[in-house]
Amino acid sequence: DVDAVNARELQKLPGKERVFYMNSRGPTALVEALHRNCLAPAALVLKKNAFVMFVRNNPEQGFINGTLGVVKGFEDDGFPLVETKNGQRIKVFPERWRIEEDGKVKAEICQLPLRLAWAITVHKSQGMTIESCEIDLAKSFEPGMGYVALSRAPSFESIRLIGLNDL
Repeated sequence: DVDAVNARELQKLPGKERVFYMNSRGPTALVEALHRNCLAPAALVLKKNAFVMFVRNNPEQGFINGTLGVVKGFEDDGFPLVETKNGQRIKVFPERWRIEEDGKVKAEICQLPLRLAWAITVHKSQGMTIESCEIDLAKSFEPGMGYVALSRAPSFESIRLIGLNDL
Protein backbone atom coordinates (compact mmCIF):
# COMPACT_ATOMS: atom_id res chain seq x y z
CA ASP A 1 0.00 0.00 0.00
CA VAL A 2 2.77 2.42 0.95
CA ASP A 3 4.71 1.95 -2.28
CA ALA A 4 1.53 2.37 -4.34
CA VAL A 5 0.61 5.61 -2.55
CA ASN A 6 4.11 7.05 -3.01
CA ALA A 7 4.28 6.04 -6.70
CA ARG A 8 0.80 7.46 -7.39
CA GLU A 9 1.60 10.80 -5.72
CA LEU A 10 4.95 11.08 -7.53
CA GLN A 11 3.26 10.43 -10.90
CA LYS A 12 0.86 13.33 -10.25
CA LEU A 13 3.78 15.75 -10.32
CA PRO A 14 4.78 17.24 -13.67
CA GLY A 15 8.36 17.07 -14.83
CA LYS A 16 11.15 14.64 -15.37
CA GLU A 17 11.98 11.86 -12.93
CA ARG A 18 15.51 11.60 -11.59
CA VAL A 19 16.68 8.20 -10.38
CA PHE A 20 19.44 7.80 -7.80
CA TYR A 21 20.84 4.27 -7.51
CA MET A 22 22.41 2.83 -4.39
CA ASN A 23 26.03 1.72 -4.71
CA SER A 24 27.39 -1.14 -2.65
CA ARG A 25 30.57 -3.05 -2.02
CA GLY A 26 31.45 -6.05 0.08
CA PRO A 27 30.30 -9.65 0.50
CA THR A 28 26.73 -10.26 -0.68
CA ALA A 29 25.41 -11.39 2.71
CA LEU A 30 26.74 -8.27 4.46
CA VAL A 31 25.50 -5.93 1.72
CA GLU A 32 22.05 -7.55 1.92
CA ALA A 33 22.03 -7.02 5.70
CA LEU A 34 22.79 -3.34 5.19
CA HIS A 35 19.98 -3.09 2.58
CA ARG A 36 17.47 -4.66 4.99
CA ASN A 37 18.32 -2.17 7.72
CA CYS A 38 18.51 0.94 5.53
CA LEU A 39 15.34 2.95 4.85
CA ALA A 40 16.78 4.59 1.74
CA PRO A 41 15.58 2.66 -1.34
CA ALA A 42 17.96 0.96 -3.75
CA ALA A 43 16.49 3.11 -6.54
CA LEU A 44 15.24 6.48 -5.33
CA VAL A 45 12.97 8.20 -7.85
CA LEU A 46 12.50 11.94 -7.33
CA LYS A 47 10.89 14.89 -9.08
CA LYS A 48 10.69 18.56 -8.29
CA ASN A 49 8.04 19.07 -5.54
CA ALA A 50 8.27 15.46 -4.32
CA PHE A 51 7.46 15.10 -0.62
CA VAL A 52 10.45 13.40 1.05
CA MET A 53 11.73 12.26 4.42
CA PHE A 54 15.31 12.08 5.59
CA VAL A 55 16.24 8.59 6.83
CA ARG A 56 19.51 9.36 8.55
CA ASN A 57 20.70 11.56 11.39
CA ASN A 58 23.06 14.31 10.28
CA PRO A 59 22.46 17.29 12.56
CA GLU A 60 25.51 19.09 11.15
CA GLN A 61 23.74 19.19 7.77
CA GLY A 62 20.43 20.14 9.37
CA PHE A 63 18.41 16.92 9.35
CA ILE A 64 17.52 13.95 11.53
CA ASN A 65 15.79 10.65 10.82
CA GLY A 66 12.20 11.67 10.04
CA THR A 67 12.78 15.29 8.93
CA LEU A 68 10.22 16.13 6.23
CA GLY A 69 10.75 18.32 3.20
CA VAL A 70 10.01 19.03 -0.44
CA VAL A 71 12.42 18.71 -3.37
CA LYS A 72 12.77 22.27 -4.66
CA GLY A 73 14.95 21.33 -7.61
CA PHE A 74 18.24 19.79 -8.62
CA GLU A 75 21.63 21.47 -8.52
CA ASP A 76 24.01 21.61 -11.50
CA ASP A 77 25.75 18.47 -10.21
CA GLY A 78 22.39 16.65 -10.16
CA PHE A 79 21.91 16.44 -6.39
CA PRO A 80 18.52 17.45 -4.99
CA LEU A 81 17.85 20.61 -3.02
CA VAL A 82 15.31 19.91 -0.27
CA GLU A 83 13.43 22.55 1.70
CA THR A 84 12.44 21.30 5.13
CA LYS A 85 9.20 22.18 6.91
CA ASN A 86 11.06 24.87 8.88
CA GLY A 87 12.28 26.55 5.66
CA GLN A 88 15.88 25.33 5.72
CA ARG A 89 17.31 24.44 2.29
CA ILE A 90 19.61 21.42 2.23
CA LYS A 91 21.61 20.15 -0.71
CA VAL A 92 21.45 16.39 -0.23
CA PHE A 93 24.55 14.31 -0.82
CA PRO A 94 24.91 10.52 -0.63
CA GLU A 95 25.59 9.03 2.79
CA ARG A 96 27.35 5.76 3.62
CA TRP A 97 26.05 2.93 5.79
CA ARG A 98 28.80 0.53 6.82
CA ILE A 99 29.59 -2.68 8.60
CA GLU A 100 32.99 -2.38 10.22
CA GLU A 101 35.13 -4.86 12.09
CA ASP A 102 38.36 -3.97 13.87
CA GLY A 103 38.31 -0.54 12.23
CA LYS A 104 38.05 -1.99 8.70
CA VAL A 105 35.06 -1.58 6.40
CA LYS A 106 33.63 -5.04 5.60
CA ALA A 107 30.64 -3.83 3.57
CA GLU A 108 29.16 -0.50 2.54
CA ILE A 109 26.16 0.96 0.77
CA CYS A 110 25.88 4.53 -0.43
CA GLN A 111 22.65 6.39 -1.27
CA LEU A 112 20.91 9.71 -0.74
CA PRO A 113 19.42 9.62 2.79
CA LEU A 114 15.90 10.19 1.47
CA ARG A 115 12.68 8.31 0.73
CA LEU A 116 9.32 9.43 -0.60
CA ALA A 117 7.14 10.48 2.33
CA TRP A 118 3.50 10.57 1.29
CA ALA A 119 3.24 7.23 3.12
CA ILE A 120 5.43 5.05 5.35
CA THR A 121 4.70 1.89 7.32
CA VAL A 122 4.53 1.91 11.10
CA HIS A 123 7.39 -0.61 11.17
CA LYS A 124 9.70 1.57 9.08
CA SER A 125 8.85 4.68 11.10
CA GLN A 126 10.35 3.22 14.30
CA GLY A 127 13.09 5.42 15.66
CA MET A 128 11.95 8.49 13.75
CA THR A 129 10.60 11.80 14.93
CA ILE A 130 8.08 12.90 12.30
CA GLU A 131 7.01 16.54 12.49
CA SER A 132 3.45 15.93 11.31
CA CYS A 133 1.59 12.66 10.76
CA GLU A 134 -1.63 11.44 9.24
CA ILE A 135 -2.03 8.00 10.77
CA ASP A 136 -4.35 5.19 9.65
CA LEU A 137 -4.48 2.40 12.23
CA ALA A 138 -7.45 0.61 10.63
CA LYS A 139 -5.16 -2.15 9.31
CA SER A 140 -2.95 -2.49 12.39
CA PHE A 141 -2.47 -6.15 13.24
CA GLU A 142 -0.36 -6.24 16.40
CA PRO A 143 -0.95 -4.79 19.85
CA GLY A 144 1.34 -1.80 20.29
CA MET A 145 1.39 -0.69 16.64
CA GLY A 146 -0.78 2.29 17.51
CA TYR A 147 1.62 3.35 20.23
CA VAL A 148 4.59 3.06 17.88
CA ALA A 149 2.84 5.16 15.22
CA LEU A 150 1.50 7.82 17.58
CA SER A 151 4.79 8.16 19.45
CA ARG A 152 6.61 9.24 16.27
CA ALA A 153 4.96 12.68 16.49
CA PRO A 154 6.32 15.35 18.82
CA SER A 155 2.84 16.50 19.95
CA PHE A 156 -0.86 15.66 19.72
CA GLU A 157 -1.36 18.76 17.57
CA SER A 158 0.88 17.27 14.88
CA ILE A 159 -1.25 14.10 14.51
CA ARG A 160 -4.27 13.49 12.31
CA LEU A 161 -5.82 10.08 13.06
CA ILE A 162 -7.90 8.78 10.12
CA GLY A 163 -8.53 5.14 11.02
CA LEU A 164 -8.69 2.90 14.07
CA ASN A 165 -9.45 -0.70 14.98
CA ASP A 166 -9.66 -2.72 18.20
CA LEU A 167 -5.88 -3.35 18.42
